Amino acid sequence: NIRGTVRAADGQTPVTSAFLVFRDAVWWTVLNSTSTNSSGFYQVNNIVPESGSVRVIAHSPSNFSVQVEGTATFAATGEAVTLDLTLPASVVRGSVSYSDGVTRVPFARVWVTYPGPNGFDITHFATADATGNYKVFGIPVGPFSVLAQDRDAALEGTATGAVTDITVPVTVDVTLPPDGVVTGTVTDASGAVVPFAEMALTSPNLAFES
Repeated sequence: NIRGTVRAADGQTPVTSAFLVFRDAVWWTVLNSTSTNSSGFYQVNNIVPESGSVRVIAHSPSNFSVQVEGTATFAATGEAVTLDLTLPASVVRGSVSYSDGVTRVPFARVWVTYPGPNGFDITHFATADATGNYKVFGIPVGPFSVLAQDRDAALEGTATGAVTDITVPVTVDVTLPPDGVVTGTVTDASGAVVPFAEMALTSPNLAFES
């Protein structure tokens, strides 16, 4: 079997959900594929390369074009080979909080956007964990922006940052704007309550009605 850990360019941050493809190192036949777990760990069993060697290709989960390759060679049948890989991928990380700056937003949706080489913006998506922390891998050197939304997509906040060295993680925290509760009673011209009335709530700070 082949096992190992995939880390980002800083050499320390484990890359969750990195996609790995296993090919015969000579014949290039696809032998297996898998993804890393939350600790960046992967393992495949019962892999039998005709040439005796396996080419392992790992892709960044946020930017598939960012990849790294390594070779595992078996000296004997049944041997277990450990192959750790370091992706040439930057780490943009941070937290998403409500307006108090303390209460985290669980499972917030996060978009990181940067200028592409052809003049068009490129965006990578991530979902924060239960504690409101997110990571995006493979953002190139240069400026970027972060847009975060709560799960109801009713609140969103933005922040900016820049990658200056892919081996140095960049932390960008996002705070969502204040929110509140609107209550009231719908009545007709005579003052009688109108049950089950349909309501629409608008705000200049939202791009949609709710």
